[in-house]
Amino acid sequence: MRLATNCPFRIEYHGWSPFSHRRRGRGSLFPRRRSMWIRVLTAACVCSVLAVGCRKPAADAAVGAKEVSERTPGGTGSPIEDYRQARYLEAIRGLTYDTGVVEFAPDWREIINEDPQDLDPTVSLARGADFLKQSMFVEALKSYTRAVLLDRSNPSAYEGLAAGFLGKGKVENAMASLNSALLLDPGLLSARVELAECYGRLGDLDGAIKRWNDVLELDPSNTHAHERLAVSLYYAERFAQSWEHVHAAERLGHALPPQFRPLLQQRMAEPQS
Repeated sequence: MRLATNCPFRIEYHGWSPFSHRRRGRGSLFPRRRSMWIRVLTAACVCSVLAVGCRKPAADAAVGAKEVSERTPGGTGSPIEDYRQARYLEAIRGLTYDTGVVEFAPDWREIINEDPQDLDPTVSLARGADFLKQSMFVEALKSYTRAVLLDRSNPSAYEGLAAGFLGKGKVENAMASLNSALLLDPGLLSARVELAECYGRLGDLDGAIKRWNDVLELDPSNTHAHERLAVSLYYAERFAQSWEHVHAAERLGHALPPQFRPLLQQRMAEPQS
């Protein structure tokens, strides 16, 4: 007798089946002198073990999935997805993002006190940067969240939050983080650029155009901003302005993708300077 590999509770008998009525010789499981009733009862017991045993893992899995789903806000019913969502929510505890900027949750002090040995925001910042380099976005979010909780005046911590959120595909939370960074330091060019990119990811052309113009206010020679503006204005069907930024980028020595010029020329002939 051995346990079958495909079911942890299934029993196999070599050379014998509970449904076999062949005569057995010496050493068999059912000697000839045993009555047929014993054979029938034993076969029924074995079938019960097989049926109950093989159902148990599936039943346990269903119960486990239900328990995980009930513990996880917005649970999907998938244990793996609910586990990931629980880790993500745990990582960002203490901060909220619903108003377009980062705000502190009512229990933020209690969250800090959960680890009284970890009170240096610079350590959290360095840890978050290391996690980002490894594309460990949930861990990075947890580190940058703690950095913000410990020191809300550091724009770099908010930029780190934005990077973590973008890694998880949470664009609106990233935008709230970048808005908070810019409230602290309006001259933070990297935050302006990333915020403009976020509007583009959401398909908000007007928002993207406004934010790329904000970049150019701070850095008029930013060729990337000119390129992105040329493309955004093209899709907004503002072709004359698109040509202006094509020319501005080229004057700065930056060539746009070769397929863009022909597309723009199809919509509007190139103005003569």
